[in-house]
Amino acid sequence: MQRNKTTNFVDNADFIDDVTLTQNERNAALRILRVLRYYRQYHLTRPIFKMMRQQKYLVLELVETEKNYVQRLEICVNCFLRPLQALSEGGQIKVTKQQLKDIFINIEQIINFHRILADELEDAAQNWTVHS
Repeated sequence: MQRNKTTNFVDNADFIDDVTLTQNERNAALRILRVLRYYRQYHLTRPIFKMMRQQKYLVLELVETEKNYVQRLEICVNCFLRPLQALSEGGQIKVTKQQLKDIFINIEQIINFHRILADELEDAAQNWTVHS
């Protein structure tokens, strides 16, 4: 209840006109009210800004994780799948194309999907606002 009275007091500067004050006293009272309003607004919005920073951090972390995932998938293709395919075609190993296909099932499509996802996440992160 006390907070309510203080809130009303700070929001309503009309009471200053009801009291006989010198101009300097009136200006000082108005300055004090402005400081009180700012202080109250700051403490009301502070948790919101903290939450916004956390959301931005999470979005950036998601973008970074997705990019790392794409890089690791590309390593699988470039360091394992393609060399194994070349060895298989040259008859140097006894693994068929079908066996390689079964092992690395849909990896190219998965990489393409995650590249697009990473790009879209990065665009969203760069244009991030509270209302995104």
